[in-house]
Amino acid sequence: LVRALGALSEARLLRPTDCIKDRLAGYYYWGDEQNLLQALEVARQHPVDWASLKTWHGGEGQSEEFEKFRERVESGDSMRSFLAVLRSAVRSRLAPPNNS
Repeated sequence: LVRALGALSEARLLRPTDCIKDRLAGYYYWGDEQNLLQALEVARQHPVDWASLKTWHGGEGQSEEFEKFRERVESGDSMRSFLAVLRSAVRSRLAPPNNS
């Protein structure tokens, strides 16, 4: 956590790697794929402490998932496939009804 001090208050902010850990925990323990997508996006758009993330995976009993996650970050494939599914869903909702 990082403390950001303002004139009247203090806010605690997560580093990108801490945010990734939080999102991955939601995916690993509850199977929430939206959490995985969020972790992937954070990892693609911000610096990641890969050594810390690898250690965290080991502590969570998810060592085998570390390399899979890193490969997905570097490939970008999962986000492309997610966006393709999303575009398809949006198109089907916007298509006029078939009244034949």
